[in-house]
Amino acid sequence: MAHPDSYFLWLPLPEEVRADRIAAALLKERISLSTAEPFATSVHVPHALRLALGSLPLPTLRQALEVVSRVIQLHSYL
Repeated sequence: MAHPDSYFLWLPLPEEVRADRIAAALLKERISLSTAEPFATSVHVPHALRLALGSLPLPTLRQALEVVSRVIQLHSYL
């Protein structure tokens, strides 16, 4: 979910996956992103990750997104 002109993307997560664990696992892969918690404007925190997309060359971004996908899939089965 994102505005078409935005450099950020909200990535909804499966309910069984914890955003903080995904963020920690990705940091070990040298991928830094944010959970939705710091951006929540109410008590309801979206179950999602916030990804910045604008500062990487496309091949690097593609590789990073593949790692994000792999880590989320791995944590879906834990």
